Amino acid sequence: MNGRVWVAVACLVVGVPVAAWGLANGSLLIGMAGLAAVLVFVYLVIEAINQASKPKPVIPKSETPAWDMKDQPAPGARRSDGTTL
Repeated sequence: MNGRVWVAVACLVVGVPVAAWGLANGSLLIGMAGLAAVLVFVYLVIEAINQASKPKPVIPKSETPAWDMKDQPAPGARRSDGTTL
């Protein structure tokens, strides 16, 4: 796990109790700090999902693309009468 994952987990583990304690005791500043930590967690999770959805391997271009070979018969192709092309 990389550093961003550890930061996200820490934001969630610290942010939820701090927000709950701050909002329950009427300390709006501490409650908002906890909510900000939870929002940082949500942001990091969304960034990780977006990064995971990007394709990583690059598909190499073929030396003989199929579009150029459309007029050529397939290797070993046979006619309807059974003879090879």
